[in-house]
Amino acid sequence: SAVAESTFHSYEDGPCVAAAVGTVESDGSLGAVQFLSPTWKIEGIEAQVVSGGLILTLVTDADDADSPSQLLTATLSTA
Repeated sequence: SAVAESTFHSYEDGPCVAAAVGTVESDGSLGAVQFLSPTWKIEGIEAQVVSGGLILTLVTDADDADSPSQLLTATLSTA
């Protein structure tokens, strides 16, 4: 996963402005990529290989003690 946060400091959290999940090929090149909407801040991923893609289980982090993490599922096509 990759997340872009709007902040002036790399060690301070900021609003999540873009997010994506993807795969990396065995040669190191970028494979499948899917931008997320809404822009969830993904902190953990579990992937199950299925025909034509992956079934993902994703955990989010809102960086807010009053907002619980979300447990999400998604399908990423690799075909």
